[in-house]
Amino acid sequence: MNTAKQLQAESVASASVTSSSKPAVLSQEAAQKAQAKALKKWRKNERLRFFFGWCSGCQAYGSIF
Repeated sequence: MNTAKQLQAESVASASVTSSSKPAVLSQEAAQKAQAKALKKWRKNERLRFFFGWCSGCQAYGSIF
């Protein structure tokens, strides 16, 4: 499982490789956007993983929610 810091590092690395021909300001903005997007995706995946784990637990106990 990737942590938020690993995702941030990967997104920054990929953003810097793809936008190497642009000025430093644009590549820095792109890196920040990529980092924010990766963090948002990680949070969403964690939230959904928790939710479906909770649903599976309720189903295992036979509860209807």
